[in-house]
Amino acid sequence: MAQSGILSVKQIIGVRSSVTNGLAFQDEQTVVYIAGGNIVLYGIDQKAQKVIPCSINAQALTTMTVSPNRRVIAVAERINDHPSVTIYDLQTGKRRKTLQPETMKSTDIVSLLFSSDSKYLLTQGDAPDYQLIYWSWEKGKVMASTDIKPTAGSHPTASVNQVSFNPQDNTQICATGHGLFKMFRYTDSTLKPSQNLKQEHFNFTCHCWISDERLLAGTDQGKLLVIQNGEILHEIKVDTKSDSRSVTSHYSMDERSGGNESSMDINADGDHVGKSEIKCIVPYSRGVLIAAGVNKVYMFDRIDDNREYYRRNREILLPSDTTDKINNERIVSMCLSPSEETLIALTDHQQIYQLSFSGIDITKDVATFSYLADGYHHAQVTGVDTCIRKQLIATCGVDKSVRIWNYETG
Repeated sequence: MAQSGILSVKQIIGVRSSVTNGLAFQDEQTVVYIAGGNIVLYGIDQKAQKVIPCSINAQALTTMTVSPNRRVIAVAERINDHPSVTIYDLQTGKRRKTLQPETMKSTDIVSLLFSSDSKYLLTQGDAPDYQLIYWSWEKGKVMASTDIKPTAGSHPTASVNQVSFNPQDNTQICATGHGLFKMFRYTDSTLKPSQNLKQEHFNFTCHCWISDERLLAGTDQGKLLVIQNGEILHEIKVDTKSDSRSVTSHYSMDERSGGNESSMDINADGDHVGKSEIKCIVPYSRGVLIAAGVNKVYMFDRIDDNREYYRRNREILLPSDTTDKINNERIVSMCLSPSEETLIALTDHQQIYQLSFSGIDITKDVATFSYLADGYHHAQVTGVDTCIRKQLIATCGVDKSVRIWNYETG
């Protein structure tokens, strides 16, 4: 006999944008994100939700990642001031595994990523030790771990914000952050440092692999760097329309050996820091999509496959809606559907947007996102009331808006 008086979550209105890497596709029509203390699987066409509750004792959810085979999701949680990772089956909603990084001194995990074969998982801790752990997650086994320490002469506030596997080689790992770019090789049950970037004065905000040898790394100054074997090959200034260029002459031998010229060059446009900060990079078959600065995504086409030169093709803007009173909205996470037909973006104002590439006017160099669902409150909700005769609720918030919702459909 079914139990009575048991509450369950049916519909969640909103999204938690503070969870890093907070968007993913489960399939062509299903977007995965975090709302409150729950994982939400949102069907784009049906506008329906499936909800998977996270750990009831979690004080915070910090980051997430969906496996490349799209079967499981890993969510980093803080429980009793200790970091924890819970892995859920996306089909059944059941908990598959819980990983406890017992040697990690940090209370939070800042980055997670599965290997390309979905067998291994990286967890990157925050300060003070910035511990990186390489897991065989199904066995709950730590394969190797290391504390990532800044090199001598690096930025005094060096930190780590992202780790990744080489998609072609599970033994090669990249870690980036403020004043830090390091490569590791998994061998003999240890993570051994390998190629380190010779210019570690950059504040790297994100990175992605574009081949088995090359990476793209974004900075807080709006620079996109093409990196191979610890060398910067090219750079792109995302908010200008010039092509990427070779930087062999731009970064002199004095800079590579630790001279002062590099720091002078970086500080020359210090006023620009933050205005064009690159928040996320998504590679696709013809190039890359880059969220940088306020309200926009840049599309770059690859114009030379061998040397990885890029040219800016189009801008994708967030919709302008004066009724929402949103200023300086920034995209913090993006994901592309498996067919590369749909781009989804999450902003720091708790909004989710979508763009269908088949609907873009190819004669124009600007496209515009639309809301994935109706726009959410982008600040604290201060009041709620329900309608007795209809499936409606009304909410108001600090953002000075009143919104009417159908709680059956969201």
